[in-house]
This record gives sequence, C-alpha cells and structure tokens, in this order.
Amino acid sequence: MRILLIKEHALTGSLATNQRLIPALVAMGHRVIPVDVGALATLFGHDGAQQLVVQHARAFQPHLALVFPPHDMLAPETCTALRDLGVPLVGWRETDAHHLQKMAQRPAAQRRFLALDGTKFTLNATTSRCAYEAMVELGLPSAAYLRLAGHLPVTGLAPLLPEVEIGFVGSPHIGDEDQDTAGRRGALTQILQKGLKLQVWGADWDQVPDLATAWQGRVTDELLTGLYHYTQINLNVEGWARSPVTPRMLDIAFSGGFQLIDACPELADYFEPGLESISVDSPTDLLSKIAYYRVYPEARFAVLAAAKARAERDHTWAARWPELLAALDTRWGKALAEDGSPDFVDVAAADGVLTAYRAMLHVSEAAERMEEAFGYAEAILGVAPHDYGALAARARWAEMVGDAEVAQRHWQMAGARFSAFTYPWAKPADLLGCLGTGRIVPGDPHAEAIWHQFNLTLALQDMDAMRALLPEMAIVDFDALESFAGGLFRNEEFELAAQIYGQLLYEAPAKLDVQLGLARSLLCLQRPDEARPLLEAILGIEPGHAEAKLLRSSTLT
Repeated sequence: MRILLIKEHALTGSLATNQRLIPALVAMGHRVIPVDVGALATLFGHDGAQQLVVQHARAFQPHLALVFPPHDMLAPETCTALRDLGVPLVGWRETDAHHLQKMAQRPAAQRRFLALDGTKFTLNATTSRCAYEAMVELGLPSAAYLRLAGHLPVTGLAPLLPEVEIGFVGSPHIGDEDQDTAGRRGALTQILQKGLKLQVWGADWDQVPDLATAWQGRVTDELLTGLYHYTQINLNVEGWARSPVTPRMLDIAFSGGFQLIDACPELADYFEPGLESISVDSPTDLLSKIAYYRVYPEARFAVLAAAKARAERDHTWAARWPELLAALDTRWGKALAEDGSPDFVDVAAADGVLTAYRAMLHVSEAAERMEEAFGYAEAILGVAPHDYGALAARARWAEMVGDAEVAQRHWQMAGARFSAFTYPWAKPADLLGCLGTGRIVPGDPHAEAIWHQFNLTLALQDMDAMRALLPEMAIVDFDALESFAGGLFRNEEFELAAQIYGQLLYEAPAKLDVQLGLARSLLCLQRPDEARPLLEAILGIEPGHAEAKLLRSSTLT
C-alpha cells in the first residue's frame, strides 16, 4: 500500500515518532511518502505547500493519506482535492484530551472548531476516550477511538549510561504554566527534596531552579531504549490531569523498562492494572510507590516483563493497522484499492515534487541541517535513483558521520552519470567513445564525485577500486593523475604507478612524459622488453632525449 504521510519533520530520521511509525509501515510492506507541509511552506509559502501536497497525490497515487497529527496542516480545499483524487484522509491525534480540557471553559461556539476541523478528514481518530466522546457530542460522524501503537526498538541495550535509580525523560514545558505542567514539576521536586536519586533528561530543565541539579542534559533517541531499560523506576508523570498515553508509555514497555504512570481512563485499554501497569494518582501516591518498588525489585521485574509481552503482542503498528483500516472502511464506504506495486510512481507527475525537493535539499544543506537534507535526498532518490545532487548529498552525509566506505560508494554512484550498461569500465574503447558523444566532458559536475571517490579510495587503501577508477580519473583530471603517478613512482609503488601511466598513455599515446614514466616503472619491475618500445618511440620523436637514451641502453645489456 502507498501511504502519503503528512506530518511535521516528516523527513527527519532522528525524530522519535518517525523512528517508530515509518520503519513499522515499511516493515509491513507499505511504501511511505513523507510530506512536511510546514517545511515546504517556509520556501514555497502556504499556498505553494498545499499545492505540493496535491501534487504528491497525483505523482504517487497513494491508497490513503495519514495526517499525524493533523493540527492545521491541511487547508479544506486541499482535503477536498485529495478526496476528489480518491484518497481517503485519516487524521490521528495524540493530544486531544489535554487540548479539550483547556477548551472546556470556553464558549461553545469556540469549541465547535473540532467539528469544523473534523469535516476535512474521512476518519478522525484519537487516542483519548474523552476526546472521542466530545467529538460524538459535537456530531462528528467520522470520529473513532483508536489506541496508540509502538514499534519494537531496533537499537541495542548496551548500558552506555550508568544504571539509574529514578529517571524522567521529557520537557518542563517552559512558558506553559498550566496546572498540569506545574503538577509535573512539583512532583519531581518533591522526589528530589526527599533525598532520592532522581535524574532528569530533556531540554530546558536548567531553567527550573529546583530541578537543575537533577538535570543530565538531553539524550539522543538512539540511547533511549537502553536508558529506559536500565532505569530502575521510569517516571511517566504528565501532571495528573493530562493523559499519559503518549509514545513514551509504549517506548518504555517495549524497552523492558518499569514505569510509574499517571492514572487515566485509557490506561486499562493498554495494560492490565496492577499486573502490567502501576498507576499513581497524586504526588503522595507517587512517593509511596517509589519507596515500595525500590525495596522489592522482583515486583518491578514481574510488571515490566508482563508489560513488554503485552506491548509486543497487542500494541505494535502491525497489530494496530488492521484496526485503522476497519475504522476507515466504515467511513470511506468502499474498500481501499491496492492496485499496482507499492513502488508505483507517475514520473511525469513527479516533476513538480522533484523540483521542490531539490530546492529543499539545497536550502537544508546551506542551513547546515544535514539530517533534514539527507531526508530530502532519500525522497528524491525514491523517484529518481540516479539524481546527482541527491547522491552527492547522501555521500556528504556519510562523510560527515565518518562512514568512509558508504561515502565512497555513493560518490561512485554520483560519478557514474550513466548506468553500468552504457558506461562499461571493462571496455576502454567504449569509454573513449563517450568522449566523442559528450557523455563525459571535462568540467562536468560528476567530476567532483569522481574526485571525492578517488580521495576516499586512497584513504581506504582500496586498490581494486582505485584501478577501476583510473579511466574516469584520466578523463576528469589528466594532469592531477599524472602527478599522482609520479608520486607513486617516487614512493617505489611501481606496480600501481605503471597501471596509472598505462591508462594515461591510452588516453594520450603521444605524450612523452607519460611514455617515460611508464618505461621507468616497467624497468623497476624488471620488465625491460615492455619498456624498450616506449623508449624507442620517445627517441623517434626526440632523438636527443638523454634520459631515454640512457634507459634504452640499459635494456640492451
């Protein structure tokens, strides 16, 4: 199935939701086409970004569009255009419960926004029971209660951090001074004041004076699995009123970590209370249960093992996806067509999308947002596998993260402007023909790729790859390759020097310096019969060439 995924930071690989959602859908055999409307709007404006969403649908002909979360990312006319193309829209929200609680004190007219917004989507799914009930009350027939899903962690569990007694990962929500976030900070402060070993990870905790000493800095998504696993007691407290049913809850369970979690109506829909989950309903209750589970680790182990087994059985995306399709089927009114390959793309319709992504790639690299640039490069290559700019960007990303072998391979692909079938390195005569047809010309941008590949090949000391590169290098930069051959000769690497001089001689058979360099190398390799004709050819052009005379005489003795 082809799925148009519309979300913020959709092309950023390190975002935790992308590490769960996109790999899970791909593992299930779907093709995911990510679209970041907000990022596109920064370059193309609101209207341009909306048009590009529709252009994606025309190019990839998705079976459905998943908007996750759907807050104000699509204009009504965009949704109408998608439905006219036969694409049902699924809006899936995580934060409705908290948002509705804040809206409850406002006039009914202001609360109608949810119903109005909901008309844009074929299916309005929410992870909150109270949000679902509010949608029904507002007369929204597309409403559905759909539980959150997670993905089995792919990162290792090596304890890269020391074992933690009590840990919290999240944000203090600086500037959001509602009662929920104040409750979270107050509960964590009480734990610290009790002399317990609390450690806190996330941004901005240094701005909370009472908790600054517990702050450990930010933690990368790659380390979260291990951190949750090796923390004795993970705190999943959202502030007693805000729903704790967030991706963090499932992440901890999948990681095999023990957690104390705020009580909420939805919790029992995921884990059996007391056996698979331990909830708390106040700061006092939290302190009491921390004290108990510190003393009885076997009780922690029983709960975390049961929670992990339940998550792996019931709460993966593979388990949730049929539920989503069933809910969509009742609202869409017809079965989703799964015609064609999951990799289908209408290349003619993809031109606008490719133009936009190439622009976003350049902007991202210029702003040094390399991970974002990598995401756009991947999106381009999904449509145009031989796109030079995208291949070069992927190679630069690999160099930045220190993976020279991957960088070498991608520079090789970037440098090979044509497929191996029409660019046969094993047939030098065909390569010379390329010069006549204009397939490779000096100054071509692919020369940059070949040079990068050559330098990485040298660093990796990959002699086989270097030999394969010689025909390309001779065309891209003859003089530089000749200087390199001379350096190899001076370093007494005569075999490789002879190979390079041989390739250069093939490209320029009358160049005396190349003939002489090859002859010198062959003599050092004890191959005088091969060197003699070269020296005689030099003397045929320049009879007084002193060095050629001396070397030829040495071949006759």
